[in-house]
Amino acid sequence: MLWTALGLLVATIVSIEEALTSEKPHRIKTLVVLLAIAGLAVGTVSAISENKDKESAQKTVKELTDKLDSQKPLLDLINITVGDLGMLNRLSRGQKYYVRIAAGHTEEELAPYFKRISNNFPGAEPNNLVAIRGPRPGSANFELVFGQHLDPAAAEVFSRLATTNGFTPAGQPAAIFRESD
Repeated sequence: MLWTALGLLVATIVSIEEALTSEKPHRIKTLVVLLAIAGLAVGTVSAISENKDKESAQKTVKELTDKLDSQKPLLDLINITVGDLGMLNRLSRGQKYYVRIAAGHTEEELAPYFKRISNNFPGAEPNNLVAIRGPRPGSANFELVFGQHLDPAAAEVFSRLATTNGFTPAGQPAAIFRESD
């Protein structure tokens, strides 16, 4: 800012000296001097404003950098986790999966487990994340599923959630299956 103000001052002095030593009428000399002084004032105010903006931007950058640095351990953990899960999803080549909670000969046999999941996760049923499916080809059993059309990483999360929350019948873990094509 100092150099800008100094440059403006020199340019103003030169302009005033030119105006005063010229052969122009007094009114024009006065007008030129006034315009030179106004230019100096506007330029100085602008330089001061730009300097304040620069300092404010530098302060903001430092604050944001400090915040980012404080979050680095968490960001590293997220990057590792998401990166690994992303790799797993890429390996599946778009194949989708579902999590079977239980299998039974009738829908009624699976209803209590269905209700438990729906009570714990009220949005699961309307979003088709919990359902009782009819028997697959070659099977006589209905399936209670928690999570449908999932990528592998999401299927693993649903499976762990189901087992941890005891959504499965006693002693039976949740199982992940590929969706039929």
